[in-house]
Amino acid sequence: MKKFILSAAILATLASCNYNNTIATNYEAIQFGNAFVDNNVRATDPSYSGTKKLTEINVYGAINGTVNIFNATPVGGNVGDATWTIKDGTTQYWIEGANYEFAAVADVANLTTDVVANAGGIPTSLKYDAADQGDILYAYLSRNNVAAPYSVVDFSFKHLLSKVNVTFKNTTVGDVDDYNIDVKDIKITNPYKSATYEITNNSTNGTWSGAWNETSAVVDVNYATEFGDILDVKNGKDATIETEMLLIPTTQDLTITFTVDICNGDDVITSTDYSKTITTGLLQGCSYNVTISQSLGSKIQFTVSENPEWLSGTNPGEIVL
Repeated sequence: MKKFILSAAILATLASCNYNNTIATNYEAIQFGNAFVDNNVRATDPSYSGTKKLTEINVYGAINGTVNIFNATPVGGNVGDATWTIKDGTTQYWIEGANYEFAAVADVANLTTDVVANAGGIPTSLKYDAADQGDILYAYLSRNNVAAPYSVVDFSFKHLLSKVNVTFKNTTVGDVDDYNIDVKDIKITNPYKSATYEITNNSTNGTWSGAWNETSAVVDVNYATEFGDILDVKNGKDATIETEMLLIPTTQDLTITFTVDICNGDDVITSTDYSKTITTGLLQGCSYNVTISQSLGSKIQFTVSENPEWLSGTNPGEIVL
């Protein structure tokens, strides 16, 4: 009898395990897709959109705030795809009734060791060096007390940096091809070189603060954002620089310097250095265009005030026959 009871107990245990395993294999895998970046920009823009597409992100995930299930896990695809591929083969499942948090960071090639996370592995701060000129995008979402049917995790990214380009306008009136203006060595000389984006309460919101490299100041005197040159702008024309820059947002005034060469053909007539103050600051996620205007001034014109008169009378030059 005891042997029979023991066998029944074993069978009951096996049956229980089999039942639980069957439920487990029906859990749905967590998938990612349809990552979205809301921004329309020029094709030469170094940030995501235009001709540069978001194709890979690093995903972070936590269950109930403490169990880390994704840790900078690479996920790839195309914006708008129904699902993206988890590149390292990681598979995690939806657990009914659990609370989930997900975050994603894009373009972290130079930031991998500089993402600080909480106990569940969700980023709390991102450290950035502007010399890398890499765009940073961040997304966060949570799903509490999840229940079937489980949906794909759709990220909506926001830009954490500011974008700046420069336009020069030659405001000289008149179509004269002999003259042109070159604007050279355009720089913002006092941008933040490095800073930390502090994420607020596990959200997409945050603020930039301080220099994370303790050996240097927030504004590095040896660092300047170099846009390059805008050349050969004819009278009445304008041109936008082909090198747009990504900068750390700031409320401080910025200084832009440049040299204006006024030319006649290949000959430089005057060359003047300028230093101007940008007083607006730079807001996170905003695109700015700095416009520089220059005119040649008045045209050179000629006139005759009166007709010359013939003089009469005797004078040393008079010819007497």
